[in-house]
Amino acid sequence: MTKSSRSGLQQKRVTLRDVADRAGVSETTASHVMTGRRYVAEATQQRVLSVMEELKYRPNQVARSLRARSTSTVAFIVKDIANVSATTSIREAAALLRRRGFATTMVDSPDEGFSSGLLQQVVDRLPSGVIFFGQDPEPAAARLLRQASVPFVVGGLGAAHTGDWDIVYTDQAAAIRRITAVGLAHSQSRVCFIGGNWDDEGARTRLKGFTQAIEASRGALNSRDVQLVPYTVEGGRSAMANLLSDPPTLVVCGSDQIAIGAILKAQEAGLRIPQDIEVSGFDNVEASEIIRPSLTTIDARLAEQGMICAEMLLQRIELPESAAQRRELEPRVMERQSMRLSP
Repeated sequence: MTKSSRSGLQQKRVTLRDVADRAGVSETTASHVMTGRRYVAEATQQRVLSVMEELKYRPNQVARSLRARSTSTVAFIVKDIANVSATTSIREAAALLRRRGFATTMVDSPDEGFSSGLLQQVVDRLPSGVIFFGQDPEPAAARLLRQASVPFVVGGLGAAHTGDWDIVYTDQAAAIRRITAVGLAHSQSRVCFIGGNWDDEGARTRLKGFTQAIEASRGALNSRDVQLVPYTVEGGRSAMANLLSDPPTLVVCGSDQIAIGAILKAQEAGLRIPQDIEVSGFDNVEASEIIRPSLTTIDARLAEQGMICAEMLLQRIELPESAAQRRELEPRVMERQSMRLSP
């Protein structure tokens, strides 16, 4: 091949078809060399890998890793990298995986779903596995991972837990329902909810739990008693400001960050926690013990979720054909100073 023709080929995006044609094999065979899903004769493997490097179908260091079928790297795909609950789970998962010899990388996916183009980039880096935190993969994404023989696990508080894959989850609706029911037992006035934005699966689940508790105790939920905001301190502050024209006696929050913001805003308005307004959170992050008064919250067992996700992925890597696992963790209510859990 002349230098000019080679240069022309490299000006466009090199495809697997280009590799297959140059190596004199079918596109299916070239794909099998990449994924290791089917046996390919050693001589053919070497010819295809050499063409991949020649055409720069993959960066050289990744092409070399094809011989080992993966890069000993686990990719975390995260719904919201700024969410404290996600970082807690990821930290524990990464620590366990490092002890087992795996490097980790993180991809932020703030939009609903995960684009096939972005996921293809993840697959192209040949990860040993993928863990989704905070969202389920779309059906097309799950198919792409399976076709590429990339094991994956789903965990975190935003997942819907509906797929036929390995899942680790906490029953968020039950947890919110429980803490709301406790508050309703000794709160005779206005009870409100501040949760995450509606486009988040976890936010919808937590609101569902609150709604169920209200309907079981008082009948229909009044929409003015619900505020949906980002999972941030500022979100909690702005929501509480909206509620203070008719101050509630209990505010159930969908995250600790929101609850902390709500407490700060109420205190700025001269209200006492918990004497005037009781507040509960969700997540049990470190800051929930630091704020004053300390925050009564739901321990979603985030660290355990991360470790179990990592353990499940390692099992999936070792036993790719085994049945999918579903692991539910029982949440715990942590009683502190911002809300009473007894009359």
